Amino acid sequence: MEGIDGVRIVGLKKVVNERGHLMEVQREDDDHFIGFGQAYITCTLPGVIKAWYRHQRQLDQIALVRGSATLALFDSRPQSPSAGRTLEWILNDDSPALVQIPPGVWHGFQARGPRAALSPAPELDRSEDQ
Repeated sequence: MEGIDGVRIVGLKKVVNERGHLMEVQREDDDHFIGFGQAYITCTLPGVIKAWYRHQRQLDQIALVRGSATLALFDSRPQSPSAGRTLEWILNDDSPALVQIPPGVWHGFQARGPRAALSPAPELDRSEDQ
């Protein structure tokens, strides 16, 4: 499967013990840490689609912490080496990942399964009007 230029998928590690688990999404000393302007959590009910989003300056970062979701991406940037390419990625809490989506890439997701999907979303640039 070919990717989309600038999209980065970083596997996250879950530390599980008898009391639950801990998962770091991002640390200042991570290779993929680029800073952020704001962080929020979105809850998406089963079967609900949240799409389509595209930002001019803002890099979106999505990491699922509960549930499962299909993330769909489309590269509409005319100068991109991956222009016109689509990518679907299944996010779930069994194999967590952080997905970094560069400006100009359309994206959306649909919650899968019987429970709501929870995702924190740190954004690099919050100066853009939503």
